[in-house]
Amino acid sequence: MSNLCVFEDAAVANFCPLTYLRPVYEMRVGAMTLLEAIEYEFPKNFLYLQCRPYLKNAERRLHPDIPVNHLNTGAPCLFINGRMILNQSATELAQQLQADTVILSKGTLAMAYLSGDNLNLCKNLLERPLELPGLIQGLTSGTLVKEADLKLLQYPWDCLKINRELIKTQTQRSMRLGIVEGFVHPQAILMQEDQIFIGKDSRIGAHVVLDASEGPIWIDCHCEIEPLAYIQGPVSLGQHCHVKAHAQIRGGCSVGPFCKVGGEISNVIMSGYSNKSHDGFVGDSIFGAWVNLGAGTTTSNLKNNYHMIRSYLNGEEVETDMLFFGSTVGDYSKTGIGTLLQAGTQLGIFCNVFGGGLCPKFLPSFSWGSSNVEYLFEHALDTAKRMAERRGHPIAEADREAMYAVYEIFHTQRHKLAMASESNI
Repeated sequence: MSNLCVFEDAAVANFCPLTYLRPVYEMRVGAMTLLEAIEYEFPKNFLYLQCRPYLKNAERRLHPDIPVNHLNTGAPCLFINGRMILNQSATELAQQLQADTVILSKGTLAMAYLSGDNLNLCKNLLERPLELPGLIQGLTSGTLVKEADLKLLQYPWDCLKINRELIKTQTQRSMRLGIVEGFVHPQAILMQEDQIFIGKDSRIGAHVVLDASEGPIWIDCHCEIEPLAYIQGPVSLGQHCHVKAHAQIRGGCSVGPFCKVGGEISNVIMSGYSNKSHDGFVGDSIFGAWVNLGAGTTTSNLKNNYHMIRSYLNGEEVETDMLFFGSTVGDYSKTGIGTLLQAGTQLGIFCNVFGGGLCPKFLPSFSWGSSNVEYLFEHALDTAKRMAERRGHPIAEADREAMYAVYEIFHTQRHKLAMASESNI
């Protein structure tokens, strides 16, 4: 058994707001998180995790048996970038690496197998997101640096580009398609049943249609699919998901555990404990955890002029080169009834949008209403606690610390902007 460290690099900033409260490797893409996919490929390795310092306590709570930001340098270690999408060739490359070899992909550190002084250097650099220049400059002579064509996510919308195919490959590799462990009502319709998995204690109601003719359908344990729902593969539903009656879940949807889904969704990634319980269309969008979309919330995912959609990267509007792209919504954000989200909209974490109608295309984290009014931390936390306690999942102190660390960043930014505005009067 060898050591394996999954790490973040500086590009983690590209994935905000989705990565404000989680390391990049905890993002859901396909039927599992990026970390789960790496663990699947390397089941016998002793795992270490590296993340930004303010997240380490929350990550230790999530993974109590895995060292976080604490690397054992007593044995060689394989490092894998947490943004990597592993396929067979990438896995084989990692398994065949010789000691003190670094693999770059388009100039980005993708993986490395290090020992001795190189490993000690890497341990020191892991106090923050790992950056390539510091590593390359300190490597010992004789270290081999090679380039390989590997797949690393660069932007949030990259997740949507590959989500459909990842659901297919990951569920097919599980070797569990065709197995039904839960209850299926006699009047439910399962199309291409050999491409459907239904986990233990899940219930499929009357007149539900599970259509796996275009891709597999994975329904994990303890899910409830109410009557008359339609699910079209490829789709992955995590444990304890609740799909409401008449819901339409189109292909390419990856729904995390404990989510509620109603209305129509298509090519959507939802992290755990998020709710879209009511009517309204949501397409080609990514949602963090504990998001709640009010009744009638609808996303646009295509411009009327069929131009490519622009969205936001570190607060600046950029081209996505995506014809279809909806919204990116950070953890704990909420929309009131009748909210309309433009194509390319980005809402940070803890945005509380209400009043109905067209929402601004960009709202920074901790925004109250449809303007950049600060949502005070104690009020935002109180709402989050109420929501979490209703689901039997109280907020831990480690999570509160991470939330406050992000709040301070935006509080300081708003204060500076206010001071600059006053000085110009």
